[in-house]
Amino acid sequence: MSVLVVEPPARLVSLEDMKAHLRVTADDEDALIEAYIDAACGWLDGPDGWLGRCIGSQVIEVFYGSGAGAFPYLREPHLTVPIGPVQEVLEVEYWGHDGVGVALDLAGVETRRDLIDWGAAATWPSRTNRVRLRYRAGFAETPAPVAQAIKLLVGQWFRNRSGINIGNIVNQLPNGVKALLGPYHRRRV
Repeated sequence: MSVLVVEPPARLVSLEDMKAHLRVTADDEDALIEAYIDAACGWLDGPDGWLGRCIGSQVIEVFYGSGAGAFPYLREPHLTVPIGPVQEVLEVEYWGHDGVGVALDLAGVETRRDLIDWGAAATWPSRTNRVRLRYRAGFAETPAPVAQAIKLLVGQWFRNRSGINIGNIVNQLPNGVKALLGPYHRRRV
């Protein structure tokens, strides 16, 4: 199975909101602040992010092949996606051993957090060679606790522009950031 971000999310916190948080009124450090926002969002969000889920609205594509990454044939009427939450299913296509791709009719498909409920909509062949699932994941708007955590991280980086802080105790994440992100962190199995 491979997971790909086809359409990345927009910034989770705007430059204007970040500058207000930092109490910065000049424009001469906008590029630096934007780089910090992008770094914080990249660290948190998406398939490779620390949270283990999508925060910003983005299009995800999952390819299931044969072997260990094989598509889990539907014994149940639902599928747990590797990265969610799912907003909507955009496309499902499967290929049989004849190499011909078939688009699945998505009428009646419903989504719930990290689940796609196929109900009676899906009629799968007994065997497929490969399945491609494309869906929109993330939240329509950045949850307030996640936006605040990003502001705290960027604020810390903006004020401490070095990887080493001499003379102080070394800290990991600020406790406030961990507390804000805790409910959104997906435990990886």
